[in-house]
Amino acid sequence: MKKHASPAKATSTEPRTALNLAAKPSDTGFAYTLPYFESLVDLALLEAKKAGATDAGAEVSEGCGLSVSVRNGELENVERNRDKSLGVTVYVGQRRGNASTSDFSPAAIAQTVRAAYD
Repeated sequence: MKKHASPAKATSTEPRTALNLAAKPSDTGFAYTLPYFESLVDLALLEAKKAGATDAGAEVSEGCGLSVSVRNGELENVERNRDKSLGVTVYVGQRRGNASTSDFSPAAIAQTVRAAYD
């Protein structure tokens, strides 16, 4: 099973308990920490293996942005956005399935893996 979230390895061998690291704000300004993201990837890969996948990959991301519009030298609009996503690719022999979610709960991750597997 392949990890695509980070070159760093997760330190936990228990992905479900690693989720207890919780989404604590980090010093980077993002809502989630690298160990938390690694635990999400570990959980997705574990679920894929339990489903019978011959190989799998997962990636998780968080982003935020700011858009400012100016018209005739006047500030017109300011928009902020924040998004998050977990994507899973499951391989069963020569078959491949993909699915993604923005819900990081263990139940949603398991459901996303099942959707990719089906």
